[in-house]
Amino acid sequence: MGSRLANAGYARDTVGTARHFIETFNDFDYVVCPSGSCTLHVKEHFPAIAGLEKEQEALEHKIYELIEFITDVLKIEQAGREISPSSRLPLLLPWAARAASLLWIGTQPTSL
Repeated sequence: MGSRLANAGYARDTVGTARHFIETFNDFDYVVCPSGSCTLHVKEHFPAIAGLEKEQEALEHKIYELIEFITDVLKIEQAGREISPSSRLPLLLPWAARAASLLWIGTQPTSL
């Protein structure tokens, strides 16, 4: 998603990646990233894309880190909870508390 380029000082070179990301995911209800640092980069550090300002702002409110999405949006508090009436899926969710994730998300989930 361009975070490696941006972190190395080449943020200007992430414009194409940012534009592609916005155009690809704009119509989805949610975008769930497996990594807190990727989520942080997309929401906080993507360069402004001329002509896509409205889409970019709307998309920022639909992007979640995986555990954040599971606990805050889906409201799943226990692993193994019934997800839908037709299926029971056991959930094994690893949590890697990385500094960037904790600083941005604030706290790690206390249950799952």
